[in-house]
Amino acid sequence: MNTSTLKQFLAFSTFLVCQNTFGQIPAIDSLILIPENPNTGDEIKLICYSTFPTGGCDMQNSSVTIQGDQITVSMEHEPGMLTYICHNVDTISLGDLNPGDYELHANLIIQPMDEIVDSDSLFFSVDAQLRIDEHSDTGSLSVYPNPFDRELQIQTDAVIEEVEISSVSGQKISVNKEHIPVDKTIDTSDLKNGIYLLKMTDNKGNKYTRRIIKNS
Repeated sequence: MNTSTLKQFLAFSTFLVCQNTFGQIPAIDSLILIPENPNTGDEIKLICYSTFPTGGCDMQNSSVTIQGDQITVSMEHEPGMLTYICHNVDTISLGDLNPGDYELHANLIIQPMDEIVDSDSLFFSVDAQLRIDEHSDTGSLSVYPNPFDRELQIQTDAVIEEVEISSVSGQKISVNKEHIPVDKTIDTSDLKNGIYLLKMTDNKGNKYTRRIIKNS
């Protein structure tokens, strides 16, 4: 066994001992996209927060695979021999993506065993142009946060009389016919993670459509 292989073996052995001792396994804590609502021309970056039972825990290598609307990000870490809980932040560039809806899967890989120890995913959209919220005849309309968790906020000067949420294929999921005041909150706890269309109609017949992303 050469020196390099021996070091890898000892590091991985220490990693397993610490994992069993502290009951802590490597885990992805959260994934964040920068910018949050990207457009074509933006360099899109994935920020991954993770925790390890040993240190150091710096990322050794990463790869990004894009197949249509599916993105796979692999982050390779080699466990150290120091017995402490190690928190890590990885930044991976996805580049400039075409307009569309994407599903991203992130894999946390431990070397030298090439083992996936945790995975997480998120949904996001890339717009062809900057979002336009201004309407000359009705004032402004904003929908936030996006992506959202359990609630969606509508802020508008217009009088919204109907709100409809549908799948990107056009299937209606919910319809709410009522006047929507400023800072109206919509409960979205029943929605599954994914991409939806929020369609709104005001009292003058103007229609507004926003692509929204549930990511909880």
